[in-house]
Amino acid sequence: MIHSDSISASTERATSGKRLLRTLAVLIALTLALTLAGCDLLKDRSATELTIEDATQIDVEDLVKYEELQLLDLRKADISIDQYQSVQSALPNCTILWSVPIANQRFDNQVTQLTLPVETDATSLDLLRYFPNLNTVDARGCTIYDALVSKSLERKDISFVWQVEIAGVPLTNTDTMLDLSGKPIEAETLMQNLYYLPALTAVDITNTGIGAEEGAALEARYPYIAFSRTIDVFGVSVSTDATELDLTQATITDEAQLGDALASLKKLTSCDLTGQTISFETMDALKERYPLITFSFSFDLFGQRLTPETTELNLQGQTFTSAEEVAAGLSHLPALTLCDLSGSGLTNEQMVQLQGQFPALKFVWLVQVGAWQVRTDIVAFTTQNRKLFPNDAAVFTKEGNTKLTDEDVAGLQYCTDLVYLDLSNNKLTDISFVKNMLKLRLLSIGNNDVKDISALSSLTELEFLEIFTNPIADYAPLTGLTKLTHLNCTRTALADITPLAGMKQLKMLWMMNNKLVVKEDLAKLIEALPDCTIYTRGTNPLSADWRTAAIYHEFEIASGLIPPDPSPTPEPSITPDPSATPSPSDEPTDEPLG
Repeated sequence: MIHSDSISASTERATSGKRLLRTLAVLIALTLALTLAGCDLLKDRSATELTIEDATQIDVEDLVKYEELQLLDLRKADISIDQYQSVQSALPNCTILWSVPIANQRFDNQVTQLTLPVETDATSLDLLRYFPNLNTVDARGCTIYDALVSKSLERKDISFVWQVEIAGVPLTNTDTMLDLSGKPIEAETLMQNLYYLPALTAVDITNTGIGAEEGAALEARYPYIAFSRTIDVFGVSVSTDATELDLTQATITDEAQLGDALASLKKLTSCDLTGQTISFETMDALKERYPLITFSFSFDLFGQRLTPETTELNLQGQTFTSAEEVAAGLSHLPALTLCDLSGSGLTNEQMVQLQGQFPALKFVWLVQVGAWQVRTDIVAFTTQNRKLFPNDAAVFTKEGNTKLTDEDVAGLQYCTDLVYLDLSNNKLTDISFVKNMLKLRLLSIGNNDVKDISALSSLTELEFLEIFTNPIADYAPLTGLTKLTHLNCTRTALADITPLAGMKQLKMLWMMNNKLVVKEDLAKLIEALPDCTIYTRGTNPLSADWRTAAIYHEFEIASGLIPPDPSPTPEPSITPDPSATPSPSDEPTDEPLG
């Protein structure tokens, strides 16, 4: 029995050993299977964000298995441009953060501002496309100017800053002004460097050694830059910043070069060429090319030295055969306001033609009025004056009618400056020529044969009117003459005096020997004009001191009938006595009717 137990114990131990070996074998097999299967069972393929650090090679095929990946951070991974492009192509819907290699440095592609390394080359600027948020690039340490200019034009969404040094003066591409005065520099060097400074609007190159032709070339290459320099204009040294230019003493050997000589003076507002002999063609060309410059010229015209600023031109005694001959010269006198062509030989019709061409210009010429030769700017005319008028305004020639007809007075229509006009005691039937004499204050057409006075309705300045001894029946044209205070209508065909009743401003009304006026109407008129002296008795239209009015005295002096009043001697100032009464000489001597 004892032997038998021993065998059974040995058998049990052997069975347990075999069981252990089988378990170990299973574990080994399982471990091997896991090893063969790799790490797939240890990775979370459903991740949406993934960060890879300290890697130089990226397994693109493995990354593709992250089907839910939205953000991949490779900023701490040292990867190349090609590797990034491979990842980007494999994960088109994934945002990839990485460090972009530029020169010998790497930059987070999420930055908004970037300072480029000194070693940056032109090719590296293409890497800026990998910075989606970039808005500012500081390239002041770089010298790849051509590439920077090109890229700044291409990428308008990025603000580039770089720095250029010219003749020891540092500037950035955003500077607008450059002062190089007194600093020697080659024009070719400046020409090139200015290209890299697109914001410049003003450059001072005074005393830099840059010549006139080189300066002109700079201006032509960069028309948007105002170059300040000293140039020679026909022997006159002038700064290109000048606003005024005096060429009165210049030696202008070729006027055709004037236009180009002024091209560099972009701030010029006035140019004085007085004394120079400049043709009208050159003048016109200069004005057209430089409309903002006021030119002062002098030129010989009509035998006189004139300028465009000439305001008055006296051509008395010069002979012309056509209006066109005069007009050609006047076109060069834009400031002219008065042109005296008295005795020039031009007809009234030719003078009217000139007036039509130059409506703002006042012309003066001579017209023949019967036996009188009259300037059209005359102020006072009367046939009573048989001598010379004041200021040579008219002269009695003795050749022609002294009793004027309608044909004789036709020329007076051009005398629109007349203030006083006396044509009494003539043979007139038509006074339409006075309608444009809007300055008339005194008019006498007494003792003619005028029936129609409608032309008087436009003479609103009229104060004194004599129409006596004319067959005038209609006085309605006078009702609108609100300044008319003296009216002499003696011996007319007046029957209806109703229009006169409304002329409240009348002070003196002479209407003697108007047989058609009924007494009742006259009584009403006297009542309607209580402040007016009205005379109806007698036959002499000039009786009762009619012409003692102050305005008639003015007329007599202005027309040369009497000499001017002597200048009064100043008297000591005396305070008037308020209790004093007027002297008898101050009282009216004529009694008004009624």
